[in-house]
Parts: sequence; C-alpha cells; structure tokens
Amino acid sequence: MKKKKELFYDWNRKLVNHQKIEFHDETLRDGLQASYVRNPTIDQKVVLLRLMEDLKIHSANIGFPGAGARHKEDVVALAKIKRENRLNIKLTCASRTYIEDIIPIIEASQSSGVAIEAGIFLGSSEIRRLVEKWSLKEMGKMVRDSVSFAVKNNLPVMFVTEDTTRAHPSTLRYLYNIAIDKGAKRICIADTVGYATPKSTENIVRFFVEKIVKDSEVNLDWHAHRDRNLEIANCLTAIEAGVNRIHGTALGVGERSGNVPIDLLLVNLRVEGIVKNNLTTLPEYVRYASVVLGVPVPVNYPVIGDEAYTTGSGIHAAAQLKAEELGRDDLVARVYSGVDPRIVGRMPEVEVGSMSGKANVILKLRQMKIKPTRNLVKKILETAKASNNILSNEEIRAVLTRVKTK
Repeated sequence: MKKKKELFYDWNRKLVNHQKIEFHDETLRDGLQASYVRNPTIDQKVVLLRLMEDLKIHSANIGFPGAGARHKEDVVALAKIKRENRLNIKLTCASRTYIEDIIPIIEASQSSGVAIEAGIFLGSSEIRRLVEKWSLKEMGKMVRDSVSFAVKNNLPVMFVTEDTTRAHPSTLRYLYNIAIDKGAKRICIADTVGYATPKSTENIVRFFVEKIVKDSEVNLDWHAHRDRNLEIANCLTAIEAGVNRIHGTALGVGERSGNVPIDLLLVNLRVEGIVKNNLTTLPEYVRYASVVLGVPVPVNYPVIGDEAYTTGSGIHAAAQLKAEELGRDDLVARVYSGVDPRIVGRMPEVEVGSMSGKANVILKLRQMKIKPTRNLVKKILETAKASNNILSNEEIRAVLTRVKTK
C-alpha cells in the first residue's frame, strides 16, 4: 500500500513525555480570585463540574471552605453531586497551613462521603518571608503541623509553596521534605506571579525531580500564572521536565493577568499527541464559563474565539476554495490553520471585505446557501472593495436583492 503523503513538514520537535499527564481545573477556586469575575451560583458550578468531567479533566479545586459558611456549603454540594452521579473527577480544596482552614475540609469530606484532597499552601520566597516576618523554623513548624493534621484525619494532601519559582533551593528542600515526611503524596511548584521562563521552568522542575521527589511515589504538579504571557510554553517545558499534573482555569481567568488557560493547554497537548481527549465539548465549556463568570471570549481567542478560523484575505480564501474543490476536508481544515479546527468541531470560514477576492465571495455565498453566479459575485466584491468593513450577511443579501430586481 502506498504511504499517504504528509500534508506538511513538521519542524516542531515533538514533546517528550515521560509519564501520564493529568489536568487540574482551578476555575472554581483560583480563578474566582480575579477582581473581574462573578462567583457562579451552585447550579452553575455543577454544570461547570460536569463539563470538566466530559473533557476528562482529572481533578478540580472546588473552593476554599475555610473562607466562610457559603463556601463550605458549595463544597459539600459539589462533593455530593460527584458521589450521587458517580463522576470520575477528583476534588481538591485549598487551605493555608492553619488547622482552622483544614477542619472545614475534613467536615465537608465527612458530610459528603467523598475524599477531598487538601491543597495546603505556604509562601516560600525571600520577599514573602520578609513581608510576613517568618523564620524558616516557623515555616517548617507550620508545614509539619498542618500536613500531619490533615493526614491524621484521612485527607490526601498536596503541599504547595507559593512563589516557588522565586524561592531559594535550600528553603524548598527544607519545606517539601517536611511535607513528604509527614505524608503529602503530591507536591506542587507554583509560579505564583508568572515570573518563570521556559528555561527556569526546566531548571526548577528538574531540581524537584532529582533532589526532592527522587525515587519516591510522590506526584509533582505545576501551577502557573500568565503575567509574562509565557504560561503555555512553561507548561510544555514542565511536562517534558517531569511533572505529572498541570493546573489551569477556563479562559485563563485568575487574579492580575490570570492563570494557564486549561482549554488551550488541552488543545496544545492534543496537537502534540500527548493526550487524546475528545475536545468537541471544549467550546461549550469555554462559552459557558464565559457567561457565568462574566468574562467575554475575545473574537480572536485561539481555537475557540468566533473569528479563530475566519479569514477575509483573498489569497487565503483562494487556497481554501481550491482545497474544497478537491473534495478534501483535511486540506480545507489545515491549509491556513495551525490547529486542526475539527478537533473542536469546527471548520474554517471566510468573510468578505476590502482585502477579499472572488474566492471569498464564492465561499461565503456557499456558506449562506446562495448560488454564487458570476454577476452576483462581481457586485458583492465591488461593494466590499468600497467598504471599510467586513460585509454583514444582511449587506450581502441586500446586494442579492438588487441583482434580482434588475
């Protein structure tokens, strides 16, 4: 059998993945710390949790029950939904290294009958220590007491140091060794202020793999922010360097510039061949999150945005038209698309404007289920060339009406 010719030469060095990668959704906790988002109702949170389940996201942080009665009630309700509907997604709750933060997680776990991981966090960088006036010994005691208490009360523990990527290696070894010694089965590197670059990400993850995790069965997470807009690149690097689980939020929501967009992370890892998740429900997840959080999806947002696969260029549309006439959906999908739109249930689209050519008009009319006659194409193109905007469907139909009445 003749080998099928590749559509393009791939200069990307394929991502090397040494272990199964899991995804942890922080939309309902870290994402809600943003000043610009609304806190969803419990019913809306349930829908988001179900959408995460559909995408095969492995775990979700469902809140900070130590923040008050309402937060604890929501955590219990979500945990009961998981149990009653036999959802596979695992649950986590955030906690400072304070016993009073951990007790509500224990109570929520007991009342719902669901195991809830305690994500216990403590600042670790020198700048944070100076602000808080913490000694290293005091920090060690906070880690020791909190992790021990959670483990003794049957909570699985993920220990997190805030601002890990700006902390001294000796501080990190000291704190994480205590957490692991006291029973934490998962530890997390947090790029809390989005300071890391791909190179520093590689350095710190390898440090953790070689000096802290070593040959143990402790799992390693990566939690990043997007202050420098390097969050996806850092995630790809962290995966190759040896982390097991990546954190993110819908649309990258979170305080300041936000977190890792878990939707785009899923797409990138699907393109890289690292995961095979069915992403056809990804647009629904993003758009629902957009509505309930009150965060608009930019029209040019990668993969999901309304215009992510749309062109007004005559050159691009001409190539798409030729691909369509060959009867090859794969060519239509990829000729001017870096990400195959079919993985999220879409196909490229065209619009008609001043930079357009005949191919744009023909394809647009076909999309509108209108026969593209020579005269109609000519008149629409003339109208487009004289306009400063992309023609709306109504403007195109108005040209059609004028052509018919002559």
